[in-house]
Amino acid sequence: CFPRSDRHLAYQLLKIAKSLIEKGERKEAVPYAYEAMSIFEVCFGLNHPYYLQTLALWTFLDQKITKTNDELFALMNFQSNKPVDLSEFLSKKV
Repeated sequence: CFPRSDRHLAYQLLKIAKSLIEKGERKEAVPYAYEAMSIFEVCFGLNHPYYLQTLALWTFLDQKITKTNDELFALMNFQSNKPVDLSEFLSKKV
């Protein structure tokens, strides 16, 4: 995992992304969300809510999916750090 200071860098990147979203510059926020997501992936793993929330944020921004600013900001509000077991969802056949 990255040193503790690098994890804090991810939070700072999300603050920059939030500022850009507030200014209506969602396209410019995409790389900041991506870098934060990458740091959380390495630090916490694929089952951690910080990674999953930031993955959702990056996906919504990158794919230009219609979301309100408040919906995007909610993804930057980390309430739980309990791992999420996605295996049952990923193993289902469609």
